[in-house]
Amino acid sequence: MKDIVIISASSSPNSRLNGILQFVKEKWTNEGIKVCQVNIGDLPTEALIKSDFNNEEIKEALNKIENSIGVVIAGPVYK
Repeated sequence: MKDIVIISASSSPNSRLNGILQFVKEKWTNEGIKVCQVNIGDLPTEALIKSDFNNEEIKEALNKIENSIGVVIAGPVYK
Protein backbone atom coordinates (compact mmCIF):
# COMPACT_ATOMS: atom_id res chain seq x y z
CA MET A 1 0.00 0.00 0.00
CA LYS A 2 1.31 3.43 -0.89
CA ASP A 3 1.54 6.31 1.56
CA ILE A 4 -0.08 9.69 1.78
CA VAL A 5 2.69 12.28 2.14
CA ILE A 6 2.24 15.35 4.31
CA ILE A 7 4.54 18.23 3.35
CA SER A 8 5.02 20.78 6.11
CA ALA A 9 6.51 24.17 5.37
CA SER A 10 6.50 25.23 9.01
CA SER A 11 9.78 26.58 10.32
CA SER A 12 9.03 25.54 13.91
CA PRO A 13 8.59 21.93 15.01
CA ASN A 14 6.29 23.08 17.84
CA SER A 15 3.99 25.22 15.68
CA ARG A 16 0.21 24.97 15.70
CA LEU A 17 0.43 23.92 12.05
CA ASN A 18 2.51 20.87 12.94
CA GLY A 19 0.07 20.12 15.76
CA ILE A 20 -2.78 20.02 13.24
CA LEU A 21 -0.72 17.87 10.86
CA GLN A 22 0.13 15.46 13.68
CA PHE A 23 -3.59 15.17 14.50
CA VAL A 24 -4.41 14.37 10.86
CA LYS A 25 -1.52 11.91 10.62
CA GLU A 26 -2.66 10.05 13.77
CA LYS A 27 -6.29 9.96 12.58
CA TRP A 28 -5.35 8.46 9.21
CA THR A 29 -2.89 6.03 10.80
CA ASN A 30 -5.63 4.82 13.18
CA GLU A 31 -7.81 4.19 10.11
CA GLY A 32 -5.10 2.00 8.58
CA ILE A 33 -3.73 4.57 6.14
CA LYS A 34 0.04 4.79 5.84
CA VAL A 35 1.24 8.38 6.26
CA CYS A 36 4.73 9.86 6.06
CA GLN A 37 5.82 13.45 6.49
CA VAL A 38 8.35 15.64 4.71
CA ASN A 39 9.39 18.72 6.66
CA ILE A 40 10.82 21.35 4.33
CA GLY A 41 12.78 22.85 7.23
CA ASP A 42 14.66 19.57 7.68
CA LEU A 43 15.91 19.49 4.09
CA PRO A 44 19.35 20.96 3.32
CA THR A 45 18.95 24.68 2.67
CA GLU A 46 21.75 24.95 0.13
CA ALA A 47 20.39 22.04 -1.91
CA LEU A 48 16.95 23.67 -1.97
CA ILE A 49 18.30 27.08 -2.98
CA LYS A 50 20.47 25.62 -5.73
CA SER A 51 17.78 23.13 -6.87
CA ASP A 52 20.27 20.30 -6.32
CA PHE A 53 18.14 17.33 -7.34
CA ASN A 54 21.16 15.04 -6.93
CA ASN A 55 21.25 15.65 -3.17
CA GLU A 56 20.34 12.40 -1.39
CA GLU A 57 17.88 14.01 1.06
CA ILE A 58 16.11 15.84 -1.76
CA LYS A 59 15.98 12.61 -3.79
CA GLU A 60 14.48 10.76 -0.84
CA ALA A 61 11.78 13.42 -0.32
CA LEU A 62 10.94 13.47 -4.03
CA ASN A 63 10.77 9.68 -4.11
CA LYS A 64 8.25 9.67 -1.25
CA ILE A 65 6.10 12.20 -3.10
CA GLU A 66 6.35 10.50 -6.49
CA ASN A 67 5.35 7.12 -5.03
CA SER A 68 2.47 8.37 -2.89
CA ILE A 69 -1.25 8.05 -3.50
CA GLY A 70 -1.90 11.55 -2.17
CA VAL A 71 -0.14 14.67 -0.97
CA VAL A 72 -1.18 17.21 1.66
CA ILE A 73 0.73 20.50 1.57
CA ALA A 74 0.51 22.82 4.55
CA GLY A 75 2.25 26.11 5.22
CA PRO A 76 1.95 28.77 7.90
CA VAL A 77 -0.09 31.91 7.44
CA TYR A 78 1.51 35.09 8.74
CA LYS A 79 -0.62 38.12 9.64
